Amino acid sequence: MTSRIALTPGRLVAGRGGARAALDSVRAGMAGARSLRAAIPSVAEGLMRKDRVSLAVTAAVGAVGTFLPWASLGLVSIDGTRGDGWFTLALFGVCLRAALVGDRNAPMHRIDVIASTIAATIAGGIAARAIAGLLDSNVQPGFGLYAIAGAAAVTVFMTPFNLPAKKLPTSIDADR
Repeated sequence: MTSRIALTPGRLVAGRGGARAALDSVRAGMAGARSLRAAIPSVAEGLMRKDRVSLAVTAAVGAVGTFLPWASLGLVSIDGTRGDGWFTLALFGVCLRAALVGDRNAPMHRIDVIASTIAATIAGGIAARAIAGLLDSNVQPGFGLYAIAGAAAVTVFMTPFNLPAKKLPTSIDADR
């Protein structure tokens, strides 16, 4: 009792109905998978724009770097909250504010992007100055300084991608 299958242009004809039923169930399953995929969007889709997510992540890394060790000498380490770390925390707070305030699905305002870039540049300068000052001594720079410097560098690097595009005119006035 074998089933016979014949191919014709555009359709599959099967003897005894077994193959046709199997093909119909496969088609129904594929249609169900497509509708399920359309009904359940990806986790990050629609929550926040990518430029806002990148700025929020780098600002969070920089803010956490404030509480990590900035200098270590043997078993003793000093975190950033004993010095300029509060400044870097406030500066990365400006970046975090720019990423989270407003419509999260809309591009960031130009002034927010520029303010976050300036704040990250200052925070990166504080970290670079601290690293340079520690390199001349026996004290080793801690991971927090590198986290702040890296987060600041990524934020500054991402600035051209975060700036909203200028809108082009939609029509040309004949009066001009």
